Amino acid sequence: MSSKALPTPPINVEKENKEVKYLQPSGIVTRPYILDHIWKLREKPHKPLVITEGEKKAVCLCKYGWNAIGLPGVWNFTNTIDKNKLASDLEVFNWRGRNVHIVYDSPDIYDNYQVRMAALKLSLFLFLEGANVYIVLLPKPKPKEKYGVDDFIAEQGHEAFKELCEKAKEWAKVAQNHPRDIIKVISKLNLSKEQFTLIQAFLPKALGLGKKDFFSLLYAFKPKPEVKNSKEWTQEEEHRAKELLANPALLQKFIEAQMPFM
Repeated sequence: MSSKALPTPPINVEKENKEVKYLQPSGIVTRPYILDHIWKLREKPHKPLVITEGEKKAVCLCKYGWNAIGLPGVWNFTNTIDKNKLASDLEVFNWRGRNVHIVYDSPDIYDNYQVRMAALKLSLFLFLEGANVYIVLLPKPKPKEKYGVDDFIAEQGHEAFKELCEKAKEWAKVAQNHPRDIIKVISKLNLSKEQFTLIQAFLPKALGLGKKDFFSLLYAFKPKPEVKNSKEWTQEEEHRAKELLANPALLQKFIEAQMPFM
């Protein structure tokens, strides 16, 4: 991997009387937009980062002193081979203990399911890497308009954006309104034992769920194993099965056994 992660900058063109906003050469993988001075912060987790939607918005934030990464699209934080992992350019950053603010466009973050889920999934990935993640909710614009962080700064100034960041909600507080969605994401991840322990200790309470409800939802979304042909049980197997069924923590233990720990 090269020492820098700088994708082709956007180009405005006219094509068949239709404006095409961004272009890049065919065969080039879309990558997070990371300026050189931001790339140098990858081993400095005490430096906070802002992740936003779009290259120009990242440049705008950097102009006013924020350390910003721009995603060409809201889902462009995932690995091109494994969508349940961070993109390689983001994976090399040390996230442990780092404060991260995610700023997606308004009103999409409120009204668009895919955009909201992208923000929550990115939050979860960074949380599992040890980051302190916050979601910045920009004000809703007038109907039929989109409102990015660059628009907000142009209208209200960068100090107003600083205040928004200070008031930003922890990502799990935003996820409280969508517990099934975030648990569905978790059910598809190949979690390490450490990551599963972290989720088990933090997320049920953060989502406002009891552990029983949390594990019931998690089990509901887990892929079910194929049912094998039945066989006659020995007395010893029947006795062991009855002991397991009598265990009040059976569901939790079953899910833990199903998790593909690495």
